[in-house]
Amino acid sequence: MDDSRHQLVKDIIAQLVPDPDDAVVEVLVHSQGVIYEVVVPDQCMGRVLGKEGRTINAVRMIMTACWARDKKSVRVNLVQNDNVTCLPASR
Repeated sequence: MDDSRHQLVKDIIAQLVPDPDDAVVEVLVHSQGVIYEVVVPDQCMGRVLGKEGRTINAVRMIMTACWARDKKSVRVNLVQNDNVTCLPASR
């Protein structure tokens, strides 16, 4: 597995939540491809999803492009974590 691609997902998601420690990215590698499980607090789901899912879809497109050379399928799943609260956004 390529650690730079894993770090890329972590860095993107960390910019979307107020506390980067609240977001966890788990990687599941199998023969056909890679699955990224992005776990964020319930209150931060809207920030990561974006309007009409545009933000998370952009992350999915970036990761698909990163894995295109390896001809691997990529999935980015968003999972909510009810046990952690998200800090309010600073303005």
